[in-house]
Amino acid sequence: MTHINLIVLNCKNLEESIAFYEALGLKFQEEQHDKSPVHYSCQIDGVLLELYPTERECGQKDRVGLIVNDLDDILSKLKENIHGIRDDSFGYRAILKDPNGRLVFLSESKA
Repeated sequence: MTHINLIVLNCKNLEESIAFYEALGLKFQEEQHDKSPVHYSCQIDGVLLELYPTERECGQKDRVGLIVNDLDDILSKLKENIHGIRDDSFGYRAILKDPNGRLVFLSESKA
């Protein structure tokens, strides 16, 4: 069986991106390996998520989906990033834009 263990998001707006993803409940730590640039990582259920700095435009074609515990709390913190909210047969969910223009799909945990 194949599993995902690493996702790297290139971020032109790195500091803003860290703040955005931490508002979603993620906690990042600074890292640097050999000659790689300083970047930030966190673990999500066995998947390593890394935010890497870049100077080029990025993110507009990327999509990320996360399940969160309290969607209303997140939406209250990131009002300016809201791209859409839905509450339908698929559940309570929202689409936000991160500081790089990447769409982030959020679903509220049913637990």
